Amino acid sequence: MTPEQKVFLRQERLVMLEMQKKIGADEMNWWNKLKNMSEYELKLLPYGFMKKYGSMLNFLRRMEKEAHVKENKAYKGYYDQVKEIDRLQHNDEKEAHRKYVELHQTPEVVKITDLVREEGDYFRR
Repeated sequence: MTPEQKVFLRQERLVMLEMQKKIGADEMNWWNKLKNMSEYELKLLPYGFMKKYGSMLNFLRRMEKEAHVKENKAYKGYYDQVKEIDRLQHNDEKEAHRKYVELHQTPEVVKITDLVREEGDYFRR
């Protein structure tokens, strides 16, 4: 992710949070009206109304949780680093594995003199 994309995502997140605060504080929204109703007024509402808006509230809550999880997974790319491994490793284990890979990926130093056999050594059993 480029630095420009990170700045853009940070700004987008701040704008979204500000919009959510404004929407949540508006007293004219239906969920704020429901929040301020008394129990008697709630009982007077039709069952279909309560079922519809109750399911909508549950849906909104689920969407907020999904957005929260998505945002946490995107944080510094940590999730992409650990999603495929079987278990988390300590720094000592990571360093040992890095040294092991480095040891086996570096080419061996081979000299021609090591490859040349002695005279008469060929086809001997």
